[in-house]
Amino acid sequence: MRSFVLAGVLVLVALATGCVAPGFPGNTTLAPDGTSTSSPAAFGPIALEVESATIVAPGDTANISIILSAAPNGLSGYSLTVSLEDPVVAEITTVTFPEWVGMRSSPPLPARTVALLGVDTARQVPVGTTNVTLATLTLAGRAAGTTGITVTTDATFGVQDREGAPYGIVAAPGRLIVRT
Repeated sequence: MRSFVLAGVLVLVALATGCVAPGFPGNTTLAPDGTSTSSPAAFGPIALEVESATIVAPGDTANISIILSAAPNGLSGYSLTVSLEDPVVAEITTVTFPEWVGMRSSPPLPARTVALLGVDTARQVPVGTTNVTLATLTLAGRAAGTTGITVTTDATFGVQDREGAPYGIVAAPGRLIVRT
């Protein structure tokens, strides 16, 4: 419950400070040269990719990143959930955000599922950036096996451009293998 309250407070602060504006599909935005461009949906789906990894043995760790393939209209923030499909195989022990994430929220760890909120308060992710790391997770192997790693965006907030319009996202899951 506490993490939901913190996430809500971060979103409200971001809205109040103008870092994130409520977005509506179909908005137009101005390109750097001042011309009007269509909403991010006009660029087609953008991938939200989860890296895959292999851990040599239970007890060891591996880092995986959550990567946004493109931010054609910049980035104001995101709200997403990362889950391990088989909690017997591994757990999430650490979440690290990039320096550009001015406001952030993640739940207590270790966990099987983490809800992540990040806001680019200083507008450091430029328009047209590709391969934007949103967060890096440390996974600890618990038992030999394989587990899928999924990422889903929050239905209301999602991943938003600088004007607060949501990007059309296609999630690309990852996979973790823990060897014996």
